[in-house]
Amino acid sequence: MYELRGQILLHAGSPNAAADCLDTGRKLDKQDRYINNRTTEYMLKAGREVEALERIGMFTRHESDPEQNVFDMQCIWYELELAACLGGRGDWGRSLKKYVAVEKHFEDFHEDQFDFHSYCIRRVTLRSYVDVLNWEDTLYGNHYYAIAAEGIIKNYLHLHDNPEVKRLALLGGDASNGGASPADYAKMTPSERKKAKAQARKKKKAEEKKKAKMEEEAEARRLKKKKEEEGDGDGDGDGGGTQPNGKKEKKGASSSTAAPPVVKDEDPDGKVLLNKDALEEAKKYTSTLVMNAPTRFSTWICQYDVSIRRGKFMMALQALFKARALDPTSSELFVRILDLQQKKFSTSDSMASSASVLQEVFESERCKLLQWNNSFSVNNTTLSDFVSNVAASIKNDKRASLALRIAVAKAMVSCEIGTAADAVSIITVEKLQIYGVTLEGCKDALSYLKELCGDADDAMGASIQEWKDLIEQYYPMANWDK
Repeated sequence: MYELRGQILLHAGSPNAAADCLDTGRKLDKQDRYINNRTTEYMLKAGREVEALERIGMFTRHESDPEQNVFDMQCIWYELELAACLGGRGDWGRSLKKYVAVEKHFEDFHEDQFDFHSYCIRRVTLRSYVDVLNWEDTLYGNHYYAIAAEGIIKNYLHLHDNPEVKRLALLGGDASNGGASPADYAKMTPSERKKAKAQARKKKKAEEKKKAKMEEEAEARRLKKKKEEEGDGDGDGDGGGTQPNGKKEKKGASSSTAAPPVVKDEDPDGKVLLNKDALEEAKKYTSTLVMNAPTRFSTWICQYDVSIRRGKFMMALQALFKARALDPTSSELFVRILDLQQKKFSTSDSMASSASVLQEVFESERCKLLQWNNSFSVNNTTLSDFVSNVAASIKNDKRASLALRIAVAKAMVSCEIGTAADAVSIITVEKLQIYGVTLEGCKDALSYLKELCGDADDAMGASIQEWKDLIEQYYPMANWDK
């Protein structure tokens, strides 16, 4: 019941209320691992990673760092949720660290197969042996590995596009600046900027103090347990302790069950990962996805994003054709087709001799992308014609997602197609009786509509207000001021 209520609250737009609801249900049975894990997941969705660590730490060894224990247990779902949570609030180093931790788990899976080979041959479990060989062939195409790799790629691309963010992250000022980005600082007056940075330093100091306290408590628990075990061992004259079954332990037996030492993380903020070449790292993970997960649409979107930044236009073009074969009506594909059409072809110095041939092939193939879902002919179609045709085809199509409608409306404005009212109608005409309505999508749409129309009091403003009222009813508990 609590889980169902939490799902309803999450859908209504209040992840904090959903997490609190799950936590209330968890308190009814503190030994239930499932409800504890669900509470942890909802707290991460609400951005409460400290409380989430406390909850999942209830089912780990208490004598050491619970986060290290979670890593040792290869709890992939938690690390992925935590990485997304940290990335959402701008803690890029720690987010990368958690995504890379998932990658390390899969490397361990790959290395463990060598032990399995000898075991299967020795035990003659040939059927299991064939199964594991088939599984290893698709290991790096696994859904969880792909999510981690895509997270790493997106984080590195963000850092590549925003070097100031990377600089602040390396200085330790990005994750603890109270949500203020470099752009926010630029908008502040000198006194406001000084005050904001002072608050950021104060917040960072408090977090470091809290983290140090947690480490001290973990070390104290470990030493206490070790002391108790040593006391049990020294309670008898011959140095032997007593086991629960009444038998005496051999001298020194307690040392074998002593708590493991606390592993100190030498790079808790992920600065080593931040110092790497962002584009080269993104390229490495993209290559792995292209080879092992070619049927994932997001693989080719990542391939395009990395290739276009590296100036590899032919690889970017190929990625869009591959993506279109998988999902021809995606908003992400539409945005990247527009982006590619506006790029000027160039090649590296090593390809200068064949530059004219490559450019001719590129231009002829690029035009073929201007065919939306095979719904109309586009021979020699211009970019404006392409946007107009897409807008006409999706306007009254309930299968067209909200994200696609927002992207088309923005393209109409940038290409100066129709009026602002026409762009607004693309988003609002079908209300919410369309595919792919999400809370974040509604927030993006509302933000863009306000930016497009301002405080207009005409019919267009009334249409926007009607649509705002509709989404507020759809998500009654959401905070629309963010």
